[in-house]
Amino acid sequence: MVISLESQNVKLKRNFYLPGFNLISKKNDIRKNRNLKLPEISYNLFYLPFFLSLIIFSFIFSRGVNPVIRRDTSYGDLNSITLPDNGADIVFKNLIESRDNYANNKHFYEDYYYKGDTLSSLATKYGVSIETILHVNKINDVNKIVEYTKLQIPNIDGFMHVVTTKDTLESLSIKYGVSIKDIFVVNDLKSENIGNLDRVYIPGINPVNYGWHSNIDSFFIYPINGFISKRYGVFTNKITGISDFYHGVDFSPIDKLDVKASKSGFVSRIGYSPSYGNYIYLDHSGGYRTLYAHIDHIDVSLHQKVAQGEIIGKLEENSNSDVVKLFFSILNRDETVNPELYLK
Repeated sequence: MVISLESQNVKLKRNFYLPGFNLISKKNDIRKNRNLKLPEISYNLFYLPFFLSLIIFSFIFSRGVNPVIRRDTSYGDLNSITLPDNGADIVFKNLIESRDNYANNKHFYEDYYYKGDTLSSLATKYGVSIETILHVNKINDVNKIVEYTKLQIPNIDGFMHVVTTKDTLESLSIKYGVSIKDIFVVNDLKSENIGNLDRVYIPGINPVNYGWHSNIDSFFIYPINGFISKRYGVFTNKITGISDFYHGVDFSPIDKLDVKASKSGFVSRIGYSPSYGNYIYLDHSGGYRTLYAHIDHIDVSLHQKVAQGEIIGKLEENSNSDVVKLFFSILNRDETVNPELYLK
């Protein structure tokens, strides 16, 4: 006969088992006394490494550190920060450090203005436009140029900007579409601060496009970037010995072969002749007319309006001859005059 212990109300101790340790607890003690000591734990050395790993990883992730992804460390040193190559700070730094490379470069020249000189010859000599020379020297009336004994001439066309309190190199670069480096170098700056400057030269800009004007359009300018190789008047042919009258001047180009309108007007005639080759007549106000001959390529059409300095044709290097020239003549009421007396 088997008698159940539970039916006899016999209470036995029960052991509770958890992986890794043996926890012994008394239910009656829990009900009677809540101030118990910590339960007795018997550790199993087999599980100890797992607990240590758990503690280490919990500590690492609680500090926001990802051991898998590498993070660069910054110590607040500006030299350790990599900026984009076109960043303004990098541009200024490089320019300031390499300023010695530009220190001996002269971007502005000074030249004396002598009687008989022309703006066109100075423009040809320095490779800039007449408008640039007049603008830089604040000359609006060409007739008053004889009052100047010395002219400041840049080596590149540009516009002289009057500096305001709001101007920065970056704002000027955006306004005129010119790089900060070009402005920095041409003005021979020592830093990016332009607040102490009165004017800043913006290279590569036509001053006429930004409101500056003069009365140069009332005069005639050189039709090509070159010099006069044959003058107006009586001459004697060295081969035949026969004297004749030359009704214009010959221009020998220096580099560019573009033929430009000496004065604003319109195309009145385009043609060809055995002695002149391809030629163009332009009519101007005041009863004046100009003739351009020995042109290889004509870039205008009949009755077309042209502005002073606008390209109307081109010369071409002749493989059969080393002589490349432009014949130019000025007519007043259909009578030729000495172009050198009218050219500025």
